[in-house]
Amino acid sequence: PRGICAPIETGDVKRDQVTGTSLTIPVQPVDKIISEEFTKSSVSHTTYLINTRRPKQNGKDIPYTHFSAAESICATAMWLGEEKRYAWIDMGAGPIDFGPVIGDGGFSTATRA
Repeated sequence: PRGICAPIETGDVKRDQVTGTSLTIPVQPVDKIISEEFTKSSVSHTTYLINTRRPKQNGKDIPYTHFSAAESICATAMWLGEEKRYAWIDMGAGPIDFGPVIGDGGFSTATRA
């Protein structure tokens, strides 16, 4: 295995609109980097594991997730490439909450990849 190092523009990163304590990073810039790497490779299908250092503020880790406004408003730590020939999983993303954020009923759980 080899590493891929590429920056994500900080203008793409936003504070989570619900909690304000975590960051949301669009899927598209990350997927573009992975897609370019996949195109250079000779494999037919593959899964990329992303292991990033979490951003810090005042010495504490800031949780982050990914989102795609085009697909849904749900947070994610994994993505399937457009041609479905590669996938990526961000091992540093999360925790991700599932369930209703506002209102009654349902349940909410947290997960880590």
